[in-house]
Amino acid sequence: MKLSQIVAAVPALNKLSLSELPLRDAYRLSKLLSAIQPDLDFFNNKRLGILDRLGKKASDGNYEVPPQNMEAFKSEMDELGGIESQAGIAAIKLPLCETKEIRLAANDITLLEPFIEWAEAQQTQERGANNGISGI
Repeated sequence: MKLSQIVAAVPALNKLSLSELPLRDAYRLSKLLSAIQPDLDFFNNKRLGILDRLGKKASDGNYEVPPQNMEAFKSEMDELGGIESQAGIAAIKLPLCETKEIRLAANDITLLEPFIEWAEAQQTQERGANNGISGI
């Protein structure tokens, strides 16, 4: 999985993490979030380095990349996003259920596909301990 996929999925993962989930599902999601955190930290640190080198910090704290540096910035960001994660992240199974607590857009579902295997609620209960995390 590429770093760009992990970074793109963060808003959807955060949205899902704020949802009320059954305890086992919340635990699995928490472990998944912990597994991707080092990749996110690496990406953000390198991104800031690229911005410091090629951009200028505006008075509001945001960075602006001058037009003459834009091509180099895009190239370096593409290279950074294309790095394969070494975390060995496996998708977790979560139940497909109709609940008011979880609201995801179709785009969220697409971004979550590498991380979440959606299953009927009965299937996830039957498989319980077979979700890639021992002891559950």
